[in-house]
Amino acid sequence: MSSNSLVQLLQTYPSKLFPLLEELVVTNTNLTIITSKDFENFPSLKRLTLSQNSIIRLSPGAFSKLHNLEMLDLSQNKLENIPRERLQGLYSTRVLNISQNVIRELEDFTPDLQSLQKLDISFNHITRINRDVFRGLQSLTELYLSGNWLSAISADAFRNLNKITFIDLSRNYFEVIQMKMLTVLETQIKTISFNENPLTCNCETQEVWRWMKEHYKIVIKGSRNLRCEHPEDLHGYSFIELPSQKLCDVPIVIRIAIQDIQTYSIIVSWQSRNQTGLNAYQVAYFSEDHPNMIRGKTLNATARSTRLNNLTPGSRYTVCVIAVGNFGTSTSTGFSVPDARIALSPETASINNLYGDEQIFNHLRPYMNDSLSSKCTSVSTIEIFGAAIDSPFSNTYMDIADILTRRLSLVVGCCIGFIVFVVLVSALGYIKTKKRQVIVKAEVQQAPQYISYDNFNTPGVEVQTTDMDINTITDKTKVPCKHD
Repeated sequence: MSSNSLVQLLQTYPSKLFPLLEELVVTNTNLTIITSKDFENFPSLKRLTLSQNSIIRLSPGAFSKLHNLEMLDLSQNKLENIPRERLQGLYSTRVLNISQNVIRELEDFTPDLQSLQKLDISFNHITRINRDVFRGLQSLTELYLSGNWLSAISADAFRNLNKITFIDLSRNYFEVIQMKMLTVLETQIKTISFNENPLTCNCETQEVWRWMKEHYKIVIKGSRNLRCEHPEDLHGYSFIELPSQKLCDVPIVIRIAIQDIQTYSIIVSWQSRNQTGLNAYQVAYFSEDHPNMIRGKTLNATARSTRLNNLTPGSRYTVCVIAVGNFGTSTSTGFSVPDARIALSPETASINNLYGDEQIFNHLRPYMNDSLSSKCTSVSTIEIFGAAIDSPFSNTYMDIADILTRRLSLVVGCCIGFIVFVVLVSALGYIKTKKRQVIVKAEVQQAPQYISYDNFNTPGVEVQTTDMDINTITDKTKVPCKHD
């Protein structure tokens, strides 16, 4: 039924049954819609090819009667999406090909595809894949996603694919590959392809670079042509074969600072960037008076400062912070980075007891310079005057000087605080006194108050002010006497 002007399948076999037909091929037609009744007459169908048509829509339940179907090919059509209910009923399908359509977004696949082993979604317009898209595909072993517009995939998208052995992600738009996605796959995957992606090669991709180095057999078959697109100076380099120094030439230890310089101790602090494979830091130092005696301590990878004790007053020291680990970076001297787990010799171990948690690090001499993995600086401890050192009581003087030096800031702070307190109390007292003076002065200058005669008017008594004197009062209530 290929290479014709067929528009609908039912018009070809409206009432015929094909109970024994196992394979049906319909290609190069004008077929646009697959309805739910198109395959009701093919109960035994095992292989169905509908490629190279003009199909734009699948009706719900279009394949629900094809319980024995093992292979479904819908490639080279014009499907923009495939809702999950469109593929319901395909319990026996092992191969599903929906490549070369115009699908932009994938919906979660139906759990009915429980037997699906090979899924080809390559050369569509898919831009992202959510975490639950493949959740129901427990039997999937091969997944083809090449030739899409993918730039990111959920790190958990492949978590439930316990049988997956092959994934093709080539010819997409990945600039960054998520490390979490790779670690989810590493126990069962045999081949993964990232060929022809515009990868950005920098310090942030070191972790992925290391994973690919450690799983070379997994990626070499499908990622041999994974090359750097950015930055420009690395354009065209094979990502897997790229030397670590070219991949990231930013120092691990960015800067080092010396703080709280005392007579016998200093605090060393440093700033560093995140680095894959970093195991520890080693802080090593030596006095310019005794350059062959290198001491120091080993700290975990999260440490950013430490105190160095038992220093000599008035001495100049060279102090270095060295990043230790397995990240393939070399120092400027050409030596590899030391391993933090180097065993100490018995002689060294006995000397270490003199310095508490510090160790003898004479083997670090080649690494004590500024490089991609180390940073150094110089510092001088505080000097004590000569008389105290030469005195038989020098130890006492040193202890006193050390205590005074350590507590000086506290004493000065207390004095300043006391002075500020006194000033505030005095100011408040002055303001309060000033207010009292203002109140007293206002009371003294207040004008005397006069009482008006109007306040003394008696009810029933009228004050005459017309023809009489102001003091003449006429009692209007007076009643004339009557004589019998």
